Amino acid sequence: MSLEKLSYTVKEARQVTGAGTTTIMQALRRGDLQSVRVGITGQGRRYLISAESLKSWVTPQAGK
Repeated sequence: MSLEKLSYTVKEARQVTGAGTTTIMQALRRGDLQSVRVGITGQGRRYLISAESLKSWVTPQAGK
């Protein structure tokens, strides 16, 4: 059984898109990528980027 990923960390998003950390972080701050912030006290917080949002964001980027 194969499960599709529902979300990606920034590191994973970099790997699958080829975009840099700065580009992805800018897209998150502009609201171009849908995400949630998750974290455990004392271990920091991180973004989880919606897989659907990432796919939608990459499609227009491919033509640039």
